[in-house]
Amino acid sequence: MQFSAHTLLPYASGALGAWDSPEGICLRRLTPQQLQQFDADPHRAIRTRCNAGIVLEMDTDAAALEMDYRLQKDAPRPYGYVEVFVDGAPFAAEGSDTQMALEGSLRLALPSGTKRLQIVLPALHEMAISRLALQGETRVAPVAHRFRYLAFGDSISQGYDAIFSSQAYPTRIARAIDALLVNQAIGGDVFRANYPQALPGFAPDLITVAYGTNDWSSRAREDFEEAMAGFFQNLHSAYPGAPVLAITPIWRADGEELPRFGPFGAVGEAIRRECAKYGYTVIDGLSLVPHDSRYFYDARLHPNAEGFGHYFANLIGAVRQTLKIE
Repeated sequence: MQFSAHTLLPYASGALGAWDSPEGICLRRLTPQQLQQFDADPHRAIRTRCNAGIVLEMDTDAAALEMDYRLQKDAPRPYGYVEVFVDGAPFAAEGSDTQMALEGSLRLALPSGTKRLQIVLPALHEMAISRLALQGETRVAPVAHRFRYLAFGDSISQGYDAIFSSQAYPTRIARAIDALLVNQAIGGDVFRANYPQALPGFAPDLITVAYGTNDWSSRAREDFEEAMAGFFQNLHSAYPGAPVLAITPIWRADGEELPRFGPFGAVGEAIRRECAKYGYTVIDGLSLVPHDSRYFYDARLHPNAEGFGHYFANLIGAVRQTLKIE
């Protein structure tokens, strides 16, 4: 079985659309209206086209997997991997800790029998899949998940700086609770009033919102508070019954500085006040990752794999409590 954009989309968890380009199958995780909000900002626009949270997954008895892909030259980070899991366990990976090649291939013999095959795409690259095929299959079925999870946020929620995208906290949460994840986080982003939109056919059981660190470093407090209020108002209108976990900014090494916004802690205080209007649960981001630069890839802002491990471990309890998972 060889996939086209049309036949792949039902198996592309986290993708809202797919199309065939001259270079191969392309996937997107934002709506066209959301993408338009970044047209005037080419640096962030590149990040909107990256494949954060997208997993190609299926239950199949295929004997082999073949995959060829191309990456766009411009990418937020040079590192990354295409990761393959079989029945939830790591099986293979193609990529680099330092610089992914712009073209790559996978040729894998798979274990016999029916299994769950998952291909985690690199969160910080835009990819065209020039060939995706199964060999020897008699059964291929989409994966049915227990929950649906929608993630908003900035670079940390997009996956900076997990070398393996499966280590980012939204992907870890989705795997832990058996959720279909749509990750709409964008590196460098801030609260945008008009960004939340009701996604057709997608009713989330859980929403996480994790902005604020870029608002603090780049905005006046008045602009932040206005945009944040609009964001939560539109989020509530789009998903009036969905439980929301609003995560205040995690520790950053320069958090003692005083930009025009004011003290770093003022971001969390404002988020708490706004979320109280809607009954949203607020998570203290400062409690999630140890305040130590060794847990950060850049020693100051973006968690590394170990830092994301703490983020996930300290957040998953609130997620389970929200979803009433024993």
